[in-house]
This record gives sequence, C-alpha cells and structure tokens, in this order.
Amino acid sequence: MHKELLLIDARNFVYRHAYTRQGLASKGRPTGAIYGAISGLIRLHRLFPGASFVFCWDGSDARDSWRNQLAASYKGNRIDKGPISKPVLDIRKQIPIVEQFLKKMGFVNLSVPRLEADDLIGILATALRDEYDTVTIYSMDKDFYQLIKGNVQVVRDLDKKEKCTPVTSKEIKKRWGVAPKHWLHYRSLVGEKTDNIAKPIAGVGPKKAIAMLQAGVDPSSDDPHPEYKKHWHKIRLCYRLTKIVRKVHDKRVPEISQKELRIILSKVQGKDLHRSPKTKKMYQYMMDFLAEYELSELIARRDLLWRIQ
Repeated sequence: MHKELLLIDARNFVYRHAYTRQGLASKGRPTGAIYGAISGLIRLHRLFPGASFVFCWDGSDARDSWRNQLAASYKGNRIDKGPISKPVLDIRKQIPIVEQFLKKMGFVNLSVPRLEADDLIGILATALRDEYDTVTIYSMDKDFYQLIKGNVQVVRDLDKKEKCTPVTSKEIKKRWGVAPKHWLHYRSLVGEKTDNIAKPIAGVGPKKAIAMLQAGVDPSSDDPHPEYKKHWHKIRLCYRLTKIVRKVHDKRVPEISQKELRIILSKVQGKDLHRSPKTKKMYQYMMDFLAEYELSELIARRDLLWRIQ
C-alpha cells in the first residue's frame, strides 16, 4: 500500500491558477498561467507532501469523445463562435508549455486518445484505490462528487485555514440535499450548463429535483417513471452524459482508447508514481526554463520546486 495518490485534473489546474498573475509577460509572451501553474505545484507539494502526483489531460481528439458522439451539442458552448478573449487566448497558448515543463521535470502526465480527463481520472481512481491509503481527485469540477466513496475523495481548493480540505458527504448533503452516491442522479435532473447539458425538464430546479428523487425517480433505470414518460429519453441522455467512466472495458470507450488505457494501467498498477529521479540535466532545464520566461519569483523559490518528490 502506498500513502496517497493525487489525480490532478490538469487543464482545470492550469486555468484555476492562471489568473494569479494575469497580464504577466516576458519578451512579448504571456506567462501568467505558467507562473500560476508552477506556483500551484509548489503549493500542492506543501499540502500533500507525501503524495504521488499524476496529471491527467484530455486526450487528442477529445472533442470527438463518446459524449460528443452521443450528443452533438455536448460542450457546444465551448466551440469558438467569435473572437476569443485575450485572457483565454493567452492561457491556451501557455497550456502546452506547462505540460511540456511537467513532463521534462519528471512528473507523471497521462492522456488517452478520444478520452476526456474526467473519464481517465475515473478509471484510474477505480483501478488504483486498493493500492493507496487515499486517492484524492484535485479539481473544481463538481461532477467528480459521484466518485466519492471509501478512500476516494475530492478536494477543490484552499479553505479559510489555507488547507485543502476534502469535500465531505455531510457538506454535499447540506448544500445540495443529496449524498455523493445520489449526486449523479441529481445532476441528471438539473443539467450542467458548463458542459452544455440542458435540463431534461424545463423548470426543474434543485428543490424539484430532490423531490423527484425522493418520489422514486431513478435516472439510472431504463424503465420510465410513470409521471415522466415523455421526458425519459432526455433524462436518460442527461444521465449518460454526466456519468464518469470507471472501467477500461466500458462499452462507451472506443477501442483505440481502451487499448491505450490497458497500456497505461500496466505501467501504473503496482508502481511508485512519484516523479522520476532528479538529475543535473533536469535541474539545468528547470533553471533555463525559469530564466527564459523571466520568472524571477520562482527562481527565488527554486529549492522548493526542486524538492517536490
């Protein structure tokens, strides 16, 4: 048994730290997201000093995932339909640079063709939970609440005490009225704007959704609830789009993705997933990188960055 595995929703991680130095630039290039991500990495090590970090990215052609095949409108709100705002464009330019830095620094970075990071995280959390005391998912995405069970937990960000406290079942129950085991059912009735998943029934909000669940409405069932037969197709679609994949052989996952997943699992199961051994060459790369992007504050904190396991 290993101590703790930290599965990081990588793109979400970069975006959430990108605005700490918005407008920061070097040689005409935006560097705020680079600075924010590396600062966030140092902070993560302070909060989870013994954890193995695994950065999970959307795979190539992720916009052609099984969810897009199921519903063409899925994440349609994220398709560029006009000029992209400068802050967003700047972040997009920096994401490949951050990913390359993490790889060069020896951190585990994983992605699977045509698979979203959410599903990769779901599969890894399920496959590796028996090998770790704790499996922690680090993301602002509330869809991960459906995975909270046993030693699998979710953390979102620092609390008022400057700690990354796991989101508890009690907290979810108090705020939304459902336990994590029913989170997927709840989301299936209220929809998800950020992913362009429309409410299956117009006018159904949180309170009505809770009442429906208490009345026996089960979005996971193929058998329509008598009161909602005409809406059942939309309810079931919402349920399927929201459900995170947990198994490699899930029929929703394309064969090309399953093949790569099997390779990844063969490499990570039963292995130490801490960053690869540090070398003088790696240290020189780190210093050259920080100098190239004129990240003087991070150069001053280089010992903290280098110390990360």
